Amino acid sequence: MIDVSFLTLVSGLILIAALIDDLKFRKVHNKLLLCCIPVALLAVVVTQGWSALLSTSLFSGLGALLIALPFYFLRIIGGGDLKLYVTVALTWSLPAVFWSLILALPWGGILGLIRAILQGKAFIIWNNMLNLIKFKKVEKEALQTFPFSVVLLLGWLSYRVLNQIGWL
Repeated sequence: MIDVSFLTLVSGLILIAALIDDLKFRKVHNKLLLCCIPVALLAVVVTQGWSALLSTSLFSGLGALLIALPFYFLRIIGGGDLKLYVTVALTWSLPAVFWSLILALPWGGILGLIRAILQGKAFIIWNNMLNLIKFKKVEKEALQTFPFSVVLLLGWLSYRVLNQIGWL
């Protein structure tokens, strides 16, 4: 039987393919994800057997969907981002699904802040943060967005490192 680290390779390749697509087109295309789903499921079967499809893979995919739906409805992530998260979650354990997203959130904030500073919009971000605290309207055009594939990849890598050293 192939070592489970093969799933790590498959996850990484899916995330890198999505990252390239997202950076080039500012969206993750359905065709890419439709190609990645059978690859992810096949990798699970090859490494863990057929029983893992139901016990781990589909359960993790459903968990990712339930965790990410509020972010989708709040328009924090888009539909392609949601589908990417569910697709890659098929190769992850449920703790990896949870922690990868939790660890992706600070990466999004850090990268968004760096982008705002480089674009000279740090003062607008500061005002928006104060307005959010006061429950006032924020300047939508000044909100910083960052491709979700980037922060998801960084969140997943952070989880892998923290899990490897025993912190998670």
